[in-house]
Amino acid sequence: MKKQFGVKLKGSGKNSYQTQIDLSEPAFKSSCPSRKIPCLHGIGLFLLLVEEEKLFTQNIPPESISDWLKTRSQRKAKNKEKVNSELKLRYTSQTCSQAFKQSNCGNAGFRSMDAGFSQ
Repeated sequence: MKKQFGVKLKGSGKNSYQTQIDLSEPAFKSSCPSRKIPCLHGIGLFLLLVEEEKLFTQNIPPESISDWLKTRSQRKAKNKEKVNSELKLRYTSQTCSQAFKQSNCGNAGFRSMDAGFSQ
């Protein structure tokens, strides 16, 4: 089954709105001025898809949908890379902290410094 769909819809504005949906997450995008996500155009596209899937016959997505999907996948990869590096840093710092506590080398160093000051 196809997972990405897009349509041009006549809205209240001068120009038609480009509305897109990606069912793999789901995710919505529309060129309408609404700040709601999903906007009514996205919900309408979703409902039209559920009721009349046979209307969506084009197998090659329009360029706008391809660009949107490419941008989304790049953003996902960047976020995944960021999360992985944060987890790696957190794991490394926890490991170092635990090793430091278990070795008692930090405490021994402070004791010898204190002993040097008291003499």
